[in-house]
Amino acid sequence: MKKDMTAYVRGIIVITMAMVAVFSILAGVGTVCIAWGAANWPPFRAFVPYQGIYQTITIITLMVGFAATVIAYAFVRGEKWAFNAAIVAILIGLVSGGVHMYYSDMIRGSTTPANLRVYVDIIALVVLFIIRMPFVWNKIDLTKPLGKNGSYTIPTGMACVAAGLGMLSTPFYAGPSHTFDGVNYVNYLMTELLVIGGVLVGFGAILLVLAKMKVPVDQWVVSLFKRAAGLFGFSFKAKAEEGK
Repeated sequence: MKKDMTAYVRGIIVITMAMVAVFSILAGVGTVCIAWGAANWPPFRAFVPYQGIYQTITIITLMVGFAATVIAYAFVRGEKWAFNAAIVAILIGLVSGGVHMYYSDMIRGSTTPANLRVYVDIIALVVLFIIRMPFVWNKIDLTKPLGKNGSYTIPTGMACVAAGLGMLSTPFYAGPSHTFDGVNYVNYLMTELLVIGGVLVGFGAILLVLAKMKVPVDQWVVSLFKRAAGLFGFSFKAKAEEGK
C-alpha cells in the first residue's frame, strides 16, 4: 500500500510559492526607483539609457509575484492547473531575473539584491522538479481537496499587506545599499513609499475583511489570471493520470 504524501508535499509547494511571491513583489517594488526615476538621482543616472528594460523587468516581476500568490492558494484548493502554472510563472521570473542580474552587473558591477529573488526562483524550480519525479509524484494527488475550499482573497490580501509592509520598512533594509557620500537616497522616496505602502496594506486589509464577509472576490482574481494566461496560449487544465 502506497503512503499518501499529498498533505506534506502540498504544504512544501505552498510555502515555496509563497516565497516566490514575496520576493518577487518586493524585488519589483524595489526596482521602481531605478526604472522610473533614475535621472533624478546622480548615483543612478548610469541606468537612464536602460530604463525601458528596467521598467519591463519591474512589471514582469510584479506580475510573477501576484501570480505566484494566486497559484500558492490554488494548490490548497487542489486546482488542476496549479502545477503547470507554477512552472510557467517561475520560468518567467527566472528569465526576467537573469536579465536584471546581467544589466545590474554590467552597469554597477554587482548583482545584489537582484540575485536574491533569482536564487529563490531556482530553489522553487528544483523543488517542483523533485516533486514531479516518479518516486514522489506517484504517491500524491494534488487535485484531492483538503477540507473545505478556501478563498483566494485571503492569500491575495496577505500578499498585499506583506508587500505594503515591505515598502514601509524599505528605509531599514535598503538604506545601506542606497547611501552614497553619506546621503541616503531612500529618503527622497519616503513620501511615495509611505503612500504606496499604506495603500497596499489598506487594500490587503480590505480584501481580508471581504473574505471574512464571504464576498467572492477570489473568483474575480482567478478568472482574470486565467484569461490573462489564455492570451499567451497557456492552458492549465491538467489531465488526470491513470491509476489515480
